[in-house]
Amino acid sequence: MKAKLSFILSLVLLTSYMSVFAADISAWDVKTTDNTNKTTDIEAWDVNLSTSNTESGNDINALPDDGNTVETPLNAASGKDIVVAPKMGIGNYPEVACDKDFFTTNACNQCFDWGRTVAWAKIAWLTDSWTNPNATEQVIYKDEQKMPEFINLGWANTKWLSNPVESDKFYKFADDIAWTDSATWSGKQEFLLESNKTVNFLESDLGASYALQSTDKKEWDAIGMIKFNIALHDTDASAKESEVRQHTECVAYYAWTPTPITPVPQTPVEATKVKTGPESIFLLLAALFLSFVFIKYRKKA
Repeated sequence: MKAKLSFILSLVLLTSYMSVFAADISAWDVKTTDNTNKTTDIEAWDVNLSTSNTESGNDINALPDDGNTVETPLNAASGKDIVVAPKMGIGNYPEVACDKDFFTTNACNQCFDWGRTVAWAKIAWLTDSWTNPNATEQVIYKDEQKMPEFINLGWANTKWLSNPVESDKFYKFADDIAWTDSATWSGKQEFLLESNKTVNFLESDLGASYALQSTDKKEWDAIGMIKFNIALHDTDASAKESEVRQHTECVAYYAWTPTPITPVPQTPVEATKVKTGPESIFLLLAALFLSFVFIKYRKKA
């Protein structure tokens, strides 16, 4: 009976010690937080530009295709519409008075503010919609059209990048425009726009984008502008065409200096561990002693 009690007590003491020892081992696991100083990246918005204008001091170079384009829709409006972006959802850009020098110098009929843009911010998926506000058709001839033009308003110390550089490769006629041979047997291709109808007229090609490389301008200084042009003929009730009429829509871009983001360092969590105390050593010695006594008692028996 004594032998059994000694054996049971030995097992209890050994189990207790092993539990303490296991806790000691697991307590050495160290948990720390990442102390790396992290800054928040500013996503660059895509910017589409067109052909360069040497009189305005344009400096537009080829934009490397890095695959990091963030698509920002922009849509030059027609008639009295505001700028919208049908491809990527509706993004309304306010129409403004064409009373600024860069608007009047470029003979803008309708003007819009896109807002501010930062260096390396790209703009893509540009579209130009047009609405016929007349009670009769409008006639649009393909050979009278020219692709949009980007004008650098920041002069020599403002650099823009373009991919592709050529405006006729950057832009194309939208899918809404189906050219047909003219009914007047002129050999031209035409598009007839019905009264009060709206179409997407021009759009930037897939992957085309512009980006601001650098500028020394202050915040809200004008640094760039896109000119969307459309040449059209109005008609009267007898279907007689008017002389060609040019309509120019201008979208202005302004400098933006984002507030630097100061990284907040994180304090690492100190490692915690459970040290083996005197009670653990006592339990171990007691278990070993009782085991020794039990084995010796068994031999005598």
